[in-house]
Amino acid sequence: MNLIIQLPPGSRFYAEKRGGPAFRGWDEDRYAMVAVINAVRALQWTYVASKSKRRPPQLQPFPIPDEMRRRKEGPGTFAFIAKKKLAELKQKENPGG
Repeated sequence: MNLIIQLPPGSRFYAEKRGGPAFRGWDEDRYAMVAVINAVRALQWTYVASKSKRRPPQLQPFPIPDEMRRRKEGPGTFAFIAKKKLAELKQKENPGG
């Protein structure tokens, strides 16, 4: 257990713990790099918007696994409904706790 706790945040263990293979390699450095990329893209969009007569199309941020997962598991999605049904079944099997 001591060795598992010392694994880096981008390891397979933490990826599975956080939600699956989409999280592999996503450590602090990767999140910081995406934040820098999004900031540069926003500055570029602002510059183009200030110099053009028409407003350019809205900028889409670089996708990260946390946001993609939140969007996909909203109410009404299959993942949301399946989690709800599984929780109900577990509660029926263990009514005491």
